[in-house]
Amino acid sequence: NQDMDQLFLTRDKLLAQLNEISNTGDNDEDLSSSHDKQSLSKNYSNETKPTNSQDDEGEEGEISESD
Repeated sequence: NQDMDQLFLTRDKLLAQLNEISNTGDNDEDLSSSHDKQSLSKNYSNETKPTNSQDDEGEEGEISESD
C-alpha cells in the first residue's frame, strides 16, 4: 500500500510539474509546435464547416452552375 501511495504522490507531483510547464512553457519547442498544430486544426475546422459563408458558397455554386 505504501508503494502505491508513493506512486500516486509521485504521479501528482509530476502532473503538477507538467501543468506548470504547459502554463509557462517558453522554451518548450514541442509545446509551441503542438500549439501551432492546435490553432491550425481549429482554423481548418472553421474553414471546412463555416456557418455563414456556407450559404454564400452554395449560392455562388448555383449561380456558376446556371452560367
